[in-house]
This record gives sequence, structure tokens and C-alpha cells, in this order.
Amino acid sequence: NHSKIIKDWQLGDYLGIPFEKHLYNVLSRHMEKQYAGRVRVYATSASRDDGKDIIIESEVDIYNLMGHTFYLRGNKQIKIYIECKSSTNNKISLSQLAGNSSRVWDDCIQCYVVVTNTTLAPYTFYQFDKALKDLNIEFVLVDQTLLIPYLIAQEAFIGNIKKDKFENL
Repeated sequence: NHSKIIKDWQLGDYLGIPFEKHLYNVLSRHMEKQYAGRVRVYATSASRDDGKDIIIESEVDIYNLMGHTFYLRGNKQIKIYIECKSSTNNKISLSQLAGNSSRVWDDCIQCYVVVTNTTLAPYTFYQFDKALKDLNIEFVLVDQTLLIPYLIAQEAFIGNIKKDKFENL
């Protein structure tokens, strides 16, 4: 059962900052391999990052990044903030994201992505999406249903689920 496998995904030693660093390394390698320097990936400081762990800047459309495509939409550049949220709980609450949208309102970004090994509570998704739309920023959620296949495809899976559990789904 796919949902049971996802619910049972535990990161172990990869919770918190190790999760952020791993995602940064995976995204950096993927973007370099696919776009040869045309997409830049930056890590922010581990503390006081103002709701962004990774910044991606690109002058080209980015295809199939963690299950999403990011388009320039007539702009010369797209700037994406990525907030990494790992948890042993099965949902990220609004309090864990509270304040992030207000800290990015004047940063001239087009997209704000939350990447998590779990998912967001429905109310959290709704409130966060609404707050970012009010700022003309697109909100994208990459929860475990998109993150697990992405990490497997990048040969960078972490945690306690083996790749072979997904081959028969």
C-alpha cells in the first residue's frame, strides 16, 4: 500500500539541517547536470534564514524539478525560495510556517516552495497559499508523494524506505 509506505517514511539522522543540506546537494547536482550553469542554486545560512533554506535563480524555464515546472512567464529571470521542513509528525502545521510569507513579501520572488518529508495540514496549505497569492507569489508544495520519487530518480533517497518497495506499486 503506497500510502502506508509514505506514512512510514522516517528520516532518522536526516531530520532538520541534514535534510536541508541533502536537498541542497541533490538540487545543485540535478540543476548542474540538466542546465550546465544556467540555473544557480544557493544555500542560505542554517539559522536565521528568514523562511528560505535554498534559493534557485534561473534565466531559463526549469522542467520537472521535484514534479513541477517553473516558467519564466515573460520575465528575464525566475527566483524561487525553497523552505525545507522535515518532521517525525505526519503533517506540518501552520505554526511551523507562520511568518514565512511576511518575511518574503519584498524579496522579488516568483515562487515559494515548501519541501517536506510529510505533508501540510489542509488548513495550513490553504492559509499559506492564500497569503502568498496576496503577494503575487506562486506557492508550490513538494510533499512526500513528490519528494520520494524525485529522490529515487536522483539516486539520493534517504531514510528507512528502500527503492525496491516502490517498484511494484
